[in-house]
Amino acid sequence: MNSKIIIAIIVSLMSFTLSCFSDSKIVSKFISKNLRIKFYHSYPDREISPLLFAQVDSGKSRYTYYFKSNKIYKLDQNEKNYVYTLSFTVPDIQFSSNSYFSHISQLDLFVFNKANGILDSLKLNNKRPDGATGFLIEIKGH
Repeated sequence: MNSKIIIAIIVSLMSFTLSCFSDSKIVSKFISKNLRIKFYHSYPDREISPLLFAQVDSGKSRYTYYFKSNKIYKLDQNEKNYVYTLSFTVPDIQFSSNSYFSHISQLDLFVFNKANGILDSLKLNNKRPDGATGFLIEIKGH
């Protein structure tokens, strides 16, 4: 009985994932021994979809970065309740010392560099990560 429930959940999640990305096309891939990045361009007729997003798998961590017209954010597949919104201001010291602010990592910089090139090639006017200071962390559902 438990295995049937687990299979049903997996099939449901796979169907949901495919439906979210069905109006998207892959525009770039980067694959190395420890890192896979796929960039997708979704069509603007679906307002809930971002125009550009990247799925990143580093083996131990999986992220999705969204490059929207007015903001950039990422989701961590290991911490599904957290939304990391890219910030362009420096938070005060007390705010940045707790868990509500995260500095930009080398992986983030690598993804941003690739995204800038793709945004240029697609002639998209999405928000750019240039000048960002880190991520503000929001906990969904609280």
